[in-house]
Amino acid sequence: MEGQHNVKTVVLIKVMEDLPYRSPVHTLREDEIKGLGFPPFRELDTSLVVLEDQADRFGKLQIRNLTWVGKMYAFLEIWKANTKTGNAERQGVRKYFVGSTDDEIAELDIKLSDLYPIDARIGDKRLPLTWERLRR
Repeated sequence: MEGQHNVKTVVLIKVMEDLPYRSPVHTLREDEIKGLGFPPFRELDTSLVVLEDQADRFGKLQIRNLTWVGKMYAFLEIWKANTKTGNAERQGVRKYFVGSTDDEIAELDIKLSDLYPIDARIGDKRLPLTWERLRR
């Protein structure tokens, strides 16, 4: 954003995995992997996937008792260029909408004016943004 005079606002959406992905079978020998009884790739289905914690839909995913995906988190930040210095500055706080320590936020509270100066005659509008809409 800095040094790009035509960029005034950036919306950052970051999806993170805790812990970062590492194949759970990377230390196993081929015969050990075969011993786990994984079906061929084309025959994999969701019945093999288990949430480690059934109450946490963004928690760790396991197949055959091996963790393949860690707990997921996602947040949104709005950054704007300082009109005097041109430096990027975060506006407001980081807004978690997946996997936060607070209750999951069903819809982010973002207004059009958070992103762009709005003429008072037009009026400010809320932008409904949910995890389900981002996934599409």
